[in-house]
Amino acid sequence: MQLESAKFTFRVPVARTLDGGVTYANFVVDLGAGERELDYGLSYRLGQPQDMLGMVAFSEWRTRVASIAKRTEQRLGFRFKLRL
Repeated sequence: MQLESAKFTFRVPVARTLDGGVTYANFVVDLGAGERELDYGLSYRLGQPQDMLGMVAFSEWRTRVASIAKRTEQRLGFRFKLRL
């Protein structure tokens, strides 16, 4: 999922006047991403979903990831299934 644009404005009370009134400041925040994350993946399934024994191997490479400092991430994994 990608947020293309998510601008909103909010008001925050910042001070009081001498007669007891409240002054406010308006702030604008954009939560949209500056660039789009790209993910590449490959998986291989051994066995059918209804089989007693199965295995899935996968690899994923993520680029331009906003939530991590080095901006790229690689994952490798195996999943085994044994149905009794």
